[in-house]
Amino acid sequence: MNPGWVSWVKDPFFLLAASSAFSLDQVSKAIVLNRLFYGQSVPYDGFFRITLTSNTGGAFGLFPDQTMVLVLASFVAIGILFFLYRSHALSSPLLRLSLGLQLGGALGNLVDRIRLGAVTDFIDVGPWPIFNVADASIVVGILLLLFLLLSPNKQERTGQPRPYGAKGGVSLTVDRSAGMVQGDLGTALLLGCPLCNTEVRYTGGVWLCPGCGVTYGNRGAQ
Repeated sequence: MNPGWVSWVKDPFFLLAASSAFSLDQVSKAIVLNRLFYGQSVPYDGFFRITLTSNTGGAFGLFPDQTMVLVLASFVAIGILFFLYRSHALSSPLLRLSLGLQLGGALGNLVDRIRLGAVTDFIDVGPWPIFNVADASIVVGILLLLFLLLSPNKQERTGQPRPYGAKGGVSLTVDRSAGMVQGDLGTALLLGCPLCNTEVRYTGGVWLCPGCGVTYGNRGAQ
């Protein structure tokens, strides 16, 4: 099986980012809707307030009264995010986090538009337009993506293997003749397999790199 097209449900990191962003968005909206009426602000004044509003436009009030167009655009964006994730399954964890945050945010606002006909906004900060957790999640995801695209560190941007012992890389002892790598499982889970940078997955009771077949235990790779 091509590891670049492994089903997204088998990636806990991507799934956790998307589900966390979506859940936090929906729970926070439900709490605010249950406690405030539209137009109410808590506190009454100040730099940071909770102000309940209904937004028929896009993030931060852009494109008002374009609900149907934005619903269609959301479906397209979600489809693109799935495609990007599945075609870049071997890339850096930051890319998977970026796509997961954007997906969770897009789903959160899409549910509002379909269910309520508008998006619930409530985070009121200074002069900025009122927004919600989904908007913030999308923005953070986009900023992470821009960081990866503009990063001078090619390993972070492309997800290629990191040089052993190099500055910013992973220090490991490699015995290729024996097929052994002395490394840390936590590092492999966070950064990917140090040999080929493929995402390490839990399969058949062991942590396995589907790219090179290395298995990881508590003391490193085997």
